Amino acid sequence: MLKKFMLFLFFLALTVMTAQAEVLIIANKSTAQPALDRQEIKDIFLCNKLYWNETSKITVATLIEGDTAKSFYSTYLGMNAIQFNGLWNEKLYTGGKPHPKRFKTQKQLVEFVSQTPGSIGFIDSATSHDSVAVIEVKP
Repeated sequence: MLKKFMLFLFFLALTVMTAQAEVLIIANKSTAQPALDRQEIKDIFLCNKLYWNETSKITVATLIEGDTAKSFYSTYLGMNAIQFNGLWNEKLYTGGKPHPKRFKTQKQLVEFVSQTPGSIGFIDSATSHDSVAVIEVKP
C-alpha cells in the first residue's frame, strides 16, 4: 500500500513539474490587432515588421530570462535566448535598431505594455493581464 502511495506521489510531482503555463502574446489595448499568425509574431520580435500600420510604431517588450522567455523564443522564434540577443545585437550595430525593452519580471512587462501604445510582449497565462489585450495566435 505504501509503495502505491509513493508511486502516486512521484507521478503527481512529475506532472506538476512538467506543467507549464501557456505563453500569451499581449499588446497595448490601443493596438487594433486582435490576432496574429506565428510568422507575423516572428517578424515583429525579430524586427522585420516595425509598424502596425503606416503610422503606428511597434515597441517590443521581452523578459530578460526565465522559463517563459525560453518557451517563447523556442516556440515562436525557433531559437534560444543567446541567438535572440545575438540577432538583436547585430541589428543594433548594423542598422541602428535598438534592443527591445527588457524586463526582469512579467509584472513589469505587463505594466510597460499597458502604458505604451503600440507595444507587444509575452507572458505566461498565470500572470495577471487585465490591463492589456491578449493577441490570439492564428494557426
